[in-house]
Amino acid sequence: MCAYNEVYLSDVIEEQEKRLGALELYKTQKVSIGYCATVAEMTEEEFIKYLGENGVSIFTFESENEFIEELQNVL
Repeated sequence: MCAYNEVYLSDVIEEQEKRLGALELYKTQKVSIGYCATVAEMTEEEFIKYLGENGVSIFTFESENEFIEELQNVL
């Protein structure tokens, strides 16, 4: 493998590690989206999309009733 490919692969791995680390921070510690986006070197919008692609919602509800109430407020 040539040196260029090794450097490129190293950069891709580093980028993925940052994104996965930020994803885990958000999931387990409920750190802000802004902070995690910075860690992942993404915009907040990109990070929110990344969360969605990985099955992580930015919305949390304490109960089904709270969810229904919020849904009714939107409608």
